[in-house]
Amino acid sequence: GIIGKIYLAARASLKYFFQFGSLKGALAYGSSFLSVRLWRVKALSEALSGHSLDGTLVLPWEGQPEQKALCEAFSRRGSQVFGFVHSGAGNSSTYLARSGETLYPSKLFVPGDAVLPSLLRVGWKEKELGVFQSARLGTLDWPAARGTLFLPYDRKSTRKFLIRARELARSGSLRVRRIQLHPVHAHDEALLELAGQIPLDPEANDLWIAGFSSIVLEALESGHSVYQLADPLDGQLDPDHYPTVEIRVVADSVFKLSLPPEKQGSLISRTAPTIIDCLNHRIQ
Repeated sequence: GIIGKIYLAARASLKYFFQFGSLKGALAYGSSFLSVRLWRVKALSEALSGHSLDGTLVLPWEGQPEQKALCEAFSRRGSQVFGFVHSGAGNSSTYLARSGETLYPSKLFVPGDAVLPSLLRVGWKEKELGVFQSARLGTLDWPAARGTLFLPYDRKSTRKFLIRARELARSGSLRVRRIQLHPVHAHDEALLELAGQIPLDPEANDLWIAGFSSIVLEALESGHSVYQLADPLDGQLDPDHYPTVEIRVVADSVFKLSLPPEKQGSLISRTAPTIIDCLNHRIQ
């Protein structure tokens, strides 16, 4: 049945997000395995209506329509719904905004307290928010990352940023030793050709990120500055969402990001309880 499918999908995805411990009465769901392309939201809601749904729903929250359908189905039956932000976000104006009650988790856990004021401004209440210790976001492997330009998942954005990077590299403003396309584009000949037009410098040490990636947070928390290629509509770090990050405009669509030593831990907490501890404490 559909509940069994959600549970099996969750077990597979949870291995990726965190080590799954004993969490009695919890039904977890991995968003990457359910999409509107597979089940329309209406059909999903109707399918869930015939079940008691007396467990606890745990979501790697992305604000997807099918996730909201699940939240509503569980909430209307009095079940607990918890969400956790498994990755970073450039701002809070997209999938992290909240409007309403039953379409959202009753409690949302985030990996660092820097974003809490921003979430309060987009509809969340203080009692609905918490900080957990992410098992996905870690310490950046600096020797492997330094001198690299990382490109995003979206193909259109990748092409745009490669063209901009080519301009910057030819003017001497961008120096990288390696260009890392997202794995989904590893065999995209057009993008590979564009990447091949960017001159490389084997002595380069700066880290460049095109768009937004969790690598930004990991690098900053590891004590390294980051150069970001972005614009307001494509991954630019929002200073209102990350007030602890220092942002300096270097050139058109180029920003230098850094995190003061006294703000370490504000983006990725290493002292907060794990998600399992958070949930075991709240699920009675």
